[in-house]
Amino acid sequence: MTDAMDALRAAVLADEGVPEPVRRFLSNGATLEEIRLSRLGTWSHQGEAFVNQRLAELFHRSLMQTPSGTWLLRIAPYHYPVVVEGPGAFVCRLSPSSAPAEAVLASGVRMPFVPDALWSDGADVVCWAPPSGPRARLIGQAYQALAPRFEVEGDALHWRRPDGVRVPVHSTPVPWEGSSAAPSD
Repeated sequence: MTDAMDALRAAVLADEGVPEPVRRFLSNGATLEEIRLSRLGTWSHQGEAFVNQRLAELFHRSLMQTPSGTWLLRIAPYHYPVVVEGPGAFVCRLSPSSAPAEAVLASGVRMPFVPDALWSDGADVVCWAPPSGPRARLIGQAYQALAPRFEVEGDALHWRRPDGVRVPVHSTPVPWEGSSAAPSD
């Protein structure tokens, strides 16, 4: 078992938010296989990427986090601990030009798109931390929809909305690193 899996097992056993049958199963020595959600929104099992996209979509819809921070897949009546890199939520489609603008999460949830909530680590991580709702990393089509509109001025990154208004993209740290609270300026 890897260090990451040992750490996950220890976290699950200590987390009272994890259902008792799961904790009992692991405390009795059951094998914990690695299911991982990468920072880019892709799922893998024991290091092998998922080929079945329907299963990946099911897992995105089934992902939950306990109040203590343990990530679980919840496919009733079962729960299974997973390793999650980053926020756990991903914006996969955007329609920034539509009225109203909309963000579609990998879980299937649709939300109003709030461009003032864009964040970046200054490299390749662009995420969205709206005032309400999940913090999410932009991936795939969502990132591609915004990328041509990013502008760098000095050390600052901006995004030009379809109406021509420049919106600052907040910088490091990305909202899910080091705090569960949404960042503020």
